Amino acid sequence: MDSDSLTIAAQISKLTSGDPGERYYAAWWLGFPGAEEAVPALVAALSQDPEQTPAGGYPVRRNAAQSLGKIGNPQAIPALIAALDQGDPLLVAKAAQALGAIYHHHPASAPQILPPLLAWLNGDPPLHPTDALEAVLETLGELGSLAALPGIQPYADHVHPRLAHAACRALYRLTGDPQFLERLIKGLQHPNLHIRRGALFDLAATGAVEVAGVIQQAPLETNLKLVGLKTLAEVYVRRHPQALGELKPVLDSIDALL
Repeated sequence: MDSDSLTIAAQISKLTSGDPGERYYAAWWLGFPGAEEAVPALVAALSQDPEQTPAGGYPVRRNAAQSLGKIGNPQAIPALIAALDQGDPLLVAKAAQALGAIYHHHPASAPQILPPLLAWLNGDPPLHPTDALEAVLETLGELGSLAALPGIQPYADHVHPRLAHAACRALYRLTGDPQFLERLIKGLQHPNLHIRRGALFDLAATGAVEVAGVIQQAPLETNLKLVGLKTLAEVYVRRHPQALGELKPVLDSIDALL
C-alpha cells in the first residue's frame, strides 16, 4: 500500500466506492480522534453498506460503528441508535459501545442516548443475543443514570456468567454497592478461563482501586492482568482526576507483576 492511500481523503474514497475488502479496511482505518471529516462517510456506511456475511452480519457497518465511537462526534448518535435495530448482534454491540464512547467525549449527550438503549433492553424480543446484551448493559452503566437500574438489575442473577458480570459492573458504576464488586471478584475463580478473563476486565472497568491487589493475584495471564490494571487506573483517573494519590495500590500491583 503506497503512502498516498494512507490519508483520510483516500480512505473516505475507498469507503464510499471501493470493493468490500477496501471498504472494510477503510471503515476501520478512519477510526481515530480528529478524523471529523470522515464522519459523514462513516455514518453512510453504517446505515447503508450492503456487504453481509452468510450468517447475516454486516462487517463494514461494524467497523464504521467502532470508528464513529473512536472519533466521538455526537452527530453520529442517530445512526448508531438506528443500528441497534439492524439484527446483527455484533453490530448492536459495536453501536452500543460507540454510544458509550461518544458519551465520554460529550456527557451532555446522555439524555439522547439513554432512552433508546433502555427501549432496546426492554423491547421485543426480550431475549437478546449475549454479545449485544452484554454491551448494552455495560454502556448503560457508563451513562450514570439511575433510571437504568430497573432494566439492569434482573441480569445480575442471570444464569450466563458474562451477562451477570456485565450487570454487576454496571450496577457498581451506578450505585457503588460493594456487593457487586464481590460478585466480580468471585468470577475471577470461575473454572472457565474465558469467564475469568471477562470478569477481570469487568472488574477493571469499575475503576475501584481497592481491587488492584485482587487483580494482581488472579489466576490469569500476567499480560492480561497488566492490561486490566492499566484499565483500572484509566477509569479511575477519568472519574477522579483530582485524586491521583489514590492510584498507589494500582501502581504497586503493576510493579509487582513486572
